[in-house]
Amino acid sequence: MNVRYSVFLSSTFEDLKEIRKELSYELFMNGYMVNNMESFGARNGSVWEVIKESIADSDMLVMVIAGRYGSINPDEGISFTEQEYNYAIENGIPVLVFIRDKNAISMADCDTGEKKQKLDTFIKRITDERMVNFWTDTASLRLAVLASLNTEKNNQSVLNKGWIKNSAALEAEYKTVESKLKSVKTELIKADADTKRSKRPTETVMNYYHVHIKIHGSVMECEQGQAVVTYTGSALVDAPEYPVVYRDRVRTGFGIQHQQFLPEATVRNKDEFRRNPILLDYEIKGSESDKLFFTGEIVTNAQLRKDIGGTGLHIPYFAEYVAIELDISAVRFFQDYNGKAFLQSGEKETPIKDVQFCTNSGKYVISAKNVPANSNIMFKWNNVKSEE
Repeated sequence: MNVRYSVFLSSTFEDLKEIRKELSYELFMNGYMVNNMESFGARNGSVWEVIKESIADSDMLVMVIAGRYGSINPDEGISFTEQEYNYAIENGIPVLVFIRDKNAISMADCDTGEKKQKLDTFIKRITDERMVNFWTDTASLRLAVLASLNTEKNNQSVLNKGWIKNSAALEAEYKTVESKLKSVKTELIKADADTKRSKRPTETVMNYYHVHIKIHGSVMECEQGQAVVTYTGSALVDAPEYPVVYRDRVRTGFGIQHQQFLPEATVRNKDEFRRNPILLDYEIKGSESDKLFFTGEIVTNAQLRKDIGGTGLHIPYFAEYVAIELDISAVRFFQDYNGKAFLQSGEKETPIKDVQFCTNSGKYVISAKNVPANSNIMFKWNNVKSEE
């Protein structure tokens, strides 16, 4: 039986806006129907009445908590997020809670004063009442949410819920009119395909590109070309080709140790890569859908000098939005000095202004919009002391 489950996504909004967007897309791509405030649109009734209706229509509630308590409902004196939790519990709707590790939250995204006290009290209450999951970054959150939802689907609390496609009664009714609709359906599919074809971009575009870069290695390993750099990320791609095809090349002078993508990538230089893995030339082909969503991981060795050096990410196509999480927590000696991020397009270098560093987690967060095709987002450090 083909059952689809609906999930209400509960969290604060402004500090988790991009994470909500990625998580909603991930849930959708894995067969869940997502109910969230972004999809409410204009409706009659108070905000809380609309929220209650949406939660009541959901099979499960996924709650994501970070460093903010959220907007407070003046009628109740608690945040809408806490009120959503209470309503779901009272109505027997399974609640899965995911709390962000404090060390992974920047100070700019943390409440202070009374709201912080309310948040701490709320978190203590939740952890006393149920099992919770902890997360650090978007990738770990996505994996934890999908794993928990798959487990929850087998529980009795949601076993008889969900949306069932073509129940026996509906299927019988459908068959009586199927022949009459077939010709109309064919014409609609053709018209829809023509419309989509006319709206396709004239060049390949990355709607978003999110990459987590983690560096491991001692000073000696880094300087001898034995640093381990792991690139884990996801992207949403649109292109004139149908289905969409994404192509890229990764080159390193110190070896590519591992590569894996979903959907699976085709290695275009397979024989060369097998003999001498310093160049990975690959492509990923989408399914019969408007856009290609993929995730992947590449692990390389690199030479990173302590005194001066850097790392970067190649952007093969025009990207509307790029977010990079650079994790240097395992190479603490890079944290003794400030680094700088810039966009490298041809011979032109443009500083990137949207750069944040979280001292607790040892991570830089670098964001850029409208990045040109075939450019690089670079991060460099300089530990050479100037002579007085």
